[in-house]
Amino acid sequence: MTQVWKVAGMWLVIAAVIWLFSIWQWQTTDATVADRDIVMQLLVLPVMLTVALWLTLRGVQRLRKSPAPAADRAAPTVSLDEQPGSEAALRAATTWLLASAVSLRAGSDADAAWATLQSNPPRPGPDATLFDLDGMPVFAARVEQVDELLASEPDAVLSHPDGRAASVAVQRAWVLMQSVLPPLLDAVSRLIPDETHGGSSREPEDDAAAPSMRAHLSGVAAPVSAQHLAIQEARRPTLTVRLALPARWSVEDQALFVQALRGQCGVLLDWAEATHARALRWQTTPPESVDAVWHEVDQTLARWHRDPAPELLLMLAVDSAIDADEIDGLQARGELFTAHHQQGRIPGEGAAGLLLASPMWPQPGALDVPAILLGRPLLARRDKSADAVGRASTATLQALLEAAATRSPAPADAPPVVVADADHRGSRAAELFESVQDALPAVDAATGVVRLGEVCGDLGAARGVATIALAHAALRQQASPDATTYAVLMQDSHERVVVPLRHAPPPVTSDANADAPPLSAPATA
Repeated sequence: MTQVWKVAGMWLVIAAVIWLFSIWQWQTTDATVADRDIVMQLLVLPVMLTVALWLTLRGVQRLRKSPAPAADRAAPTVSLDEQPGSEAALRAATTWLLASAVSLRAGSDADAAWATLQSNPPRPGPDATLFDLDGMPVFAARVEQVDELLASEPDAVLSHPDGRAASVAVQRAWVLMQSVLPPLLDAVSRLIPDETHGGSSREPEDDAAAPSMRAHLSGVAAPVSAQHLAIQEARRPTLTVRLALPARWSVEDQALFVQALRGQCGVLLDWAEATHARALRWQTTPPESVDAVWHEVDQTLARWHRDPAPELLLMLAVDSAIDADEIDGLQARGELFTAHHQQGRIPGEGAAGLLLASPMWPQPGALDVPAILLGRPLLARRDKSADAVGRASTATLQALLEAAATRSPAPADAPPVVVADADHRGSRAAELFESVQDALPAVDAATGVVRLGEVCGDLGAARGVATIALAHAALRQQASPDATTYAVLMQDSHERVVVPLRHAPPPVTSDANADAPPLSAPATA
């Protein structure tokens, strides 16, 4: 019915223009107007132009449609029993989520933040020290503990080599990172092999290789076999640290933050030495956009599935917009929430981190914390901006949620929990709740959908990692072994990301796991 009204309105506009032009032409030229001229110019011509314009617009809309949502929507039901090299198994690839940590307005750790979000916490209010160009207080989601620490510990301030202090946003981000880094470093340190686990120095259990490893009667050790060397080489892990900083920071501030952070990560060097790691890599280039890092994660998980190897990925993200310069920049770009711009963003701040392990690590069934599997991110792009005037379409997000439910289905007696970064904006709330209602009808919108941005504002570069860390905390607290959680990233005007998380199945003993590096219990925060 909507299409009919659109076509009728289009015809009305075209007909009015043609009629006015025709009547004006006939009056100014004093031409004799025949019945045929009236029918052709006032009736047939408007209809023909309307049909031609409508067909052109339909063709343009079809060309602009993104294939990604359709591909995910048409994806068949994925079975984890598929062959490892098959396309279906690659789509269903998962990896271990060993630890998570956050530092947010809602709480200084993931469990505390999740409990706060479920208890109807206060929304961001007017800030006492930040003002817009009209002199009005800015609504902001400030972490009060950061101000207290900066005031009580002057040594926490970052300074450049020439003595200049870093910007206020960088200072606050550094303080936020101090709550996130220790639990994640502790989790990595627990992955160091020791003698009780056999360690990387344990003898091969293969009977064929054992005779060659016995000492000669002369007391000189036997030469190491090629098979043993291959097993040792396969056990050598790799650790990659992916640090996501705001791209708007100056190059000097970014370099200062990275240098200070690496100075606190001596545990990683100890881990690399103890495990004889292949490499310890740092990736510190800011992503092109906040959600671009999930394209990197998706590629990494696909590579882990195609080329099994013991690898760890430590993801760190931090951002802060609680700064007068940041507020001015947001308002200059038309992105700040004000009395005259209700669709703007509420500035916030936070830090978050995740520790992922490749599937080659043995299933941590004996860990003190539940074993969590993180699925490949489902990525899509909206055809139309969610900030455009009019009702926002839910087709893209609904297709991603349906694909996530297919890959990580939830049991009927334990509906999934949806943790989204959606904020106060009505367009985001409407898109989220309508998509969940259509794709996941078993979810109770009142208790099964949590919006992080509604309490913590726009977390910038940290919002994606923080959302998944909270989804991790939500899943750990669910008693059902088949429970599932979906992390939804949707603050961007076009990009949409859904990441499924679920409990791991009971551990299965296999020869492949016997040759994998030992895995100790990681800490979670």
